[in-house]
Amino acid sequence: MGKRSNFERRERDFYSTPSSAIAPLLPHLPDLFTYVEPCAGNKDLCNALAAYEGVAHDGKFTPILEYASDIAGSPLCLEMDAFDIGSVSADLDFFITNPPWRRDILHPLIIHLCAMAPTWLLFDADWMHTKQASPYLKYCRKIVSVGRVKWIADSPHTGKDNACWYLFDSDPKTKPPEFFPRETVIVL
Repeated sequence: MGKRSNFERRERDFYSTPSSAIAPLLPHLPDLFTYVEPCAGNKDLCNALAAYEGVAHDGKFTPILEYASDIAGSPLCLEMDAFDIGSVSADLDFFITNPPWRRDILHPLIIHLCAMAPTWLLFDADWMHTKQASPYLKYCRKIVSVGRVKWIADSPHTGKDNACWYLFDSDPKTKPPEFFPRETVIVL
C-alpha cells in the first residue's frame, strides 16, 4: 500500500476510511455544514462523520451529506467520476474525501474540486515535503496531522505512511498553510 511495502495495492486505491482517521478533522469543521463525498467507495467516511453527529462539538455537530459518489459506483452511492462534477449547490460548504493517492489523479483533483468549494483531502503526510507539492501548496490553508492509519480493518497493522487532512481552496495565498500537530482525540 505504501512506498515502503511490497504489498499489492488495491484496485483504484480503494482503502476504506476508518473513524480514527476522521476524528482529527472534527475540530476543524463547523457545528453545521453540508458536504459532498466524491470518492466515497463504500461510504465509510460518510458513516464515520454521521456517527459523530450529536456527539462532537458539545452535541452540536451536524454534518449534512448532499451526496456521495464514486467512479465505480455501488448500491451505497452514485456512480460518477469526481472529475465529472461540474458545479455544486450554493449551500455546499466542503468536499470531504479520502482520494486516490496516485499523483496523476490527486494533483488534478485538488485543482478541480477546490475550484468549486473548499476541499478536505486525506492523504500521505510526506507529500507536503516534496517538490511536486509546491504548485498546490499555495491553495492549501490547513494541514491536520492524523498519523498512521489502519486502512485494513482485520489487519493487525497500521499503514506504513503517516497521513494528514489537507484543506484546499481556490484562492491562492502567499502565506503558508497552518499546521496542526497530532492531538489526543476521541474515537467512537
